[in-house]
Amino acid sequence: MNKSSQEVLIFLKENKEFIMQHEDFMYYFVEALLDRMFAMGNEVLPIIAAAPESYQQFLRRRFLGE
Repeated sequence: MNKSSQEVLIFLKENKEFIMQHEDFMYYFVEALLDRMFAMGNEVLPIIAAAPESYQQFLRRRFLGE
């Protein structure tokens, strides 16, 4: 995992409570972060795992085709 991926991972972990309090619109923020990481060729699975559980199924389907 490169430095920018690690920074995103840390950011999500540190702000998970805030993200969960505002799930209705924060999903799109997390999805945009993953879009950028995916486009840069970074591994997105650790970032998906750091997202709130309620997002993970949708993100896995979108980015991993599960």
